Amino acid sequence: MLIHRLARLTLSAGLTALLASGTVGQTAGPEFTYQGHLKQAGRPFNGNADFEFRLFDAEVGGTQIGSPVMLPGVPVAAGLFTVRVNEAGEFGSTAFNGDARWLEVSVNGTPLSPRQALTSAPYALALPGMRTKERPDSPNVLGGHKSNGPGNEHDPLGITIGGGGSGVDPQRANASYSTISGGLGNTAQGAYASIGGGLHNNVIYDNGTIAGGVENVSAGGSAFVGGGWDNIAAEAGVVAGGFHNRASFHAVVGGGDNNNASHPHGSIVGGYQNTAEIRGFVGGGNNNHAAGGNAFVGGGGGNYAYSEAAVAGGSNNHAGGQFAAIAGGTGNVADGAASAIPGGLGNSAMGTYSFAAGHQAKSLHNGTFVWDGELFSDFASTGEQQFLVRAYGGVGINTNAPAQGAALTVAGLTQTDGFRMTTGAAEGYVLTTDANGAGTWRPASGGVPNPLVLTGDQPGGAVILGKNTATGDLSAGVAGYATGPGGIGVYAQSDDPSSTGIWGRATAETGITTGVLGQTYSSEGRAVFGLALGSTGKTYGVFGRTLTDQGVGVRGEALADSGITYGGYFTSNSGDGVYGKTDSSATLAAGVRGMLNSNTPGALSAGVHGRVESTGDQGIGVYGVHAGDGWGVYGQTHGGRGVYGLASAGQGVGVYGASSSNAGYGGYFRNTGGVALKVEGGFDANSTATIGGELTVAGATTINDNLLVDGTATVDVLQITGADLAEKFPVSEDAQPGMLMAIDPQHPGNLCLARGAYNRCVAGVVSGANALPVGAVLGNLPGQQRTLPIALTGRVWVYCDATDLAIVPGDLLTTASRPGHAMKVADYPRAQGAIIGKAMTALENGTTGLVLVLVNLQ
Repeated sequence: MLIHRLARLTLSAGLTALLASGTVGQTAGPEFTYQGHLKQAGRPFNGNADFEFRLFDAEVGGTQIGSPVMLPGVPVAAGLFTVRVNEAGEFGSTAFNGDARWLEVSVNGTPLSPRQALTSAPYALALPGMRTKERPDSPNVLGGHKSNGPGNEHDPLGITIGGGGSGVDPQRANASYSTISGGLGNTAQGAYASIGGGLHNNVIYDNGTIAGGVENVSAGGSAFVGGGWDNIAAEAGVVAGGFHNRASFHAVVGGGDNNNASHPHGSIVGGYQNTAEIRGFVGGGNNNHAAGGNAFVGGGGGNYAYSEAAVAGGSNNHAGGQFAAIAGGTGNVADGAASAIPGGLGNSAMGTYSFAAGHQAKSLHNGTFVWDGELFSDFASTGEQQFLVRAYGGVGINTNAPAQGAALTVAGLTQTDGFRMTTGAAEGYVLTTDANGAGTWRPASGGVPNPLVLTGDQPGGAVILGKNTATGDLSAGVAGYATGPGGIGVYAQSDDPSSTGIWGRATAETGITTGVLGQTYSSEGRAVFGLALGSTGKTYGVFGRTLTDQGVGVRGEALADSGITYGGYFTSNSGDGVYGKTDSSATLAAGVRGMLNSNTPGALSAGVHGRVESTGDQGIGVYGVHAGDGWGVYGQTHGGRGVYGLASAGQGVGVYGASSSNAGYGGYFRNTGGVALKVEGGFDANSTATIGGELTVAGATTINDNLLVDGTATVDVLQITGADLAEKFPVSEDAQPGMLMAIDPQHPGNLCLARGAYNRCVAGVVSGANALPVGAVLGNLPGQQRTLPIALTGRVWVYCDATDLAIVPGDLLTTASRPGHAMKVADYPRAQGAIIGKAMTALENGTTGLVLVLVNLQ
């Protein structure tokens, strides 16, 4: 230790000595070092001099303590000398007991005046290795290795180093009033910082604390690290221990491994690789993410909770809706606001205030409750405010043994304000039951619609049996005759899904047999009129069947020479007027066949004629559909027109073709020997036009949507009315226009919804949001049905999340924690490679919605 005192002394012999206190030796013992500077006649003295040191208890007079120390022949060079005093303990073992002491120095027998007051350094002999660095304001106390202390560029005051350190790894207290109790290679850079011990710990800012551990960092003011290894706490953050944990501003990590409380006020109790963003909480587990304000994840693995949502546990659960909650289970998704899932597997609560439980229950609409116990397929809501339960064992109320085959069994009184049994219901019918209690609707005797009711209940029998054995023409088993203009000769009705209004059956094996023959001579009569009123099931107004190779199930014939007559006339208020079906694999087999035999037919005469009387824009005269790869409507001619369409007025369309498939065609024309399509007038394409051969257009051509040319298209000027340039990409999951998409690491070449903030896999935006059409599409290849147009540049509407930061025009945007959404860039170094473009419209803070974006991937 150094005695910081400087005195100027004058000798009567003319010698002047400038004396300075020395440093205590580095080994234990009673001696201390004394250094001084002698001058003779104002010049530094050179040579040898005899020194004598005496210790007194007063500055003047007083009592001498111990024996004098005699040091003869001390070499002095340029006035400087250094001696060791009290080396043999001449002053005695009790010389320095805390009382004031003065040292009298004599040179060559002459005492120097005045005596020198001793500082406290000699009293530190009881603490070997400890030393002080005197300052006029606050001294520094240094212990441990001699290399310990502030760095050369620092001049702190009031620092304390208790011990530890080495020549390679010294302890450094670089700021005033900082403390290092022990350890090796620790650094206290902030004022009032404290390190309890450990290895290579670093307190960077004021008031920070590290209790111990290895390579921990207190990186902000008042930050605390309790111990562990490689932990970092930002301003006022706390990491209690563990390994490689991170605590942001005012955030807390209790321990564990690789946890990150990445935003202010986030909390993680422990676990592995968990993340808590602003005010989020994770109790433990692994790979859990509390992604938004006040989000909560209790534990488990791979769980995700967004703003103010909660996941109590389980695995791979996702609570993305505000105030949504998932109690546990696995693979559950609660993205609806205030939605709930108590557990289970693969359940989805997507609507506001929705609830889903069990297995693969899908509550997709607002206010729906869905429970499913089935193991192999989804059970989804179809509208708002539904309460749905799928239980193949039945639902029991007040009973735990539902009746076999019954969907609902109630033990006790059932009270209701209304009752409806839909199957077979009609005006004037009454509900009757069989011996087993099964109820059916039947016409009341004398009621509507029949004044005469004949009933029977013999299976396979007939209520009315008509049989005629005569061989003459028009002999009838049952004949119906109507003389009035609105009368019906035979009226048949079927109210049961498995029953038939009229059943006509011809059993003869040869000839032209007829199951039911209808004939009318009236100018507006109906040869056969069938009416099926059942609202469900496969009901038939008229059903005919034949088993012969030339038989006719149902045949209608109109013989009148004038008027609008019909061989058969069929109407339906909710289904098909005529439904034809064939299971034959023969060539040219037809569900419905129309034939025109006249050699001199009238204008527009047709084998099949479809007519829509409505003036609306939804009716179709003839509609053909094919469930496979065949033709919905097929026309063939040997010299005429295979299919002929005529629009005689207004905005009518002669032939209209439409396709709802990405790979389908509204119209397809092919000619292997000549022109595929010839247009004698304007060509207006409102949908995709695919041309596989030559196209000849004799009039103006207007393309209002997509034009697909199987060949080379050469134009002088190409003007695109859309807003962006997009490319079709295969996708791994469904997405809607405006959603951000990213490269799918699990499915090479595919895209998926962009997830996580600053995701550098971001690839583009699904085009078409907010009615802004795509401009040009690349990669629209055949067979890629599960593809979406992804905007790569240009203007497009994008779903954005401004929950934490408002968006204004000009802001750079990157991916947000909310799946498929963008947010404002706040961390520019982190955003490199993850920028989707620049905002052109604004979005208020605390909201989500669409923002017009100039796409420019960076």
